[in-house]
Amino acid sequence: MRSWLRWGLIVLLPLACSDGEGPDETPRLHDVILFVSTRSGGNQLHVMAPDGSGITPLFVDTNLAGGGNVGSPAISPDGEWIAFRMLGDIWVARANGTEPRNLTQDPGFDAFPAWSPDGTQIAFHSDRDGDYDIYLINTDGTGLVQLTDTAGTDGSPTWAPNGQRLAFSSDRSGNSEIYVLELAGGEPINLTLDPASDQIPAWSSDGNTIVFGSTRDGGNFLYLMDADGGNVRPLVTDFNGYFPAWGPGDSLIVFAGAETQSDISIVRPDGTGLTNLTDDPALDNYPVWAR
Repeated sequence: MRSWLRWGLIVLLPLACSDGEGPDETPRLHDVILFVSTRSGGNQLHVMAPDGSGITPLFVDTNLAGGGNVGSPAISPDGEWIAFRMLGDIWVARANGTEPRNLTQDPGFDAFPAWSPDGTQIAFHSDRDGDYDIYLINTDGTGLVQLTDTAGTDGSPTWAPNGQRLAFSSDRSGNSEIYVLELAGGEPINLTLDPASDQIPAWSSDGNTIVFGSTRDGGNFLYLMDADGGNVRPLVTDFNGYFPAWGPGDSLIVFAGAETQSDISIVRPDGTGLTNLTDDPALDNYPVWAR
């Protein structure tokens, strides 16, 4: 019978070994929230339970240049790996913070990695060719592909759950909007078409809804829209919200923002249940839910 061992908030799943010598405990993130915080010095990875308890630092490698300061983390679909921005490149590391590896190794600034639903590729944005565009790379660092090429800024990609489309924000029209790109080819489609600044989308796991940030009501608030750009409605307008991400079953959305400071908060897609999870004077940012 499968047993569960916990190391901090990282679940270790015993997996059968091919040589028959016993289980191989592979560290995986499961049903926890991963985020970046300054509470341990610098911008470091932390994990916590979905109710905000048990906050634990997850240092990647403080001996690395830059002290391991990280940003925009993402969790692989199987929970075994973390991708993140560090020193201007995309890195990956095991779920327990070990085996950090520089994936992109480019003098440009690479950020906002997003794992493909099948776990084989990572989308990210980079200014390596002068303007920020969207790129794809295999998780072993091979097969780099440039997906967009515009004089504007394309950034913060998010995958559709079927793995066939990417949503991203772009100011190619002179205003920041949410676009969708079919990976099979074709020009990106503008979903928002609004004079406000719309940015940082996140796609629900059922493929039906996109949450994003917008200035359309005077602040940097969170909104929802259908995947075709219709039915735009406010989600959180009590205070500014950034970097939204969906929780298990799309029943909750986690984001950076709180009434008086930058904390990690959650809310239901219907706008109820707004709760500050961290409530700490440190800067908490870039949350993502290990589903």
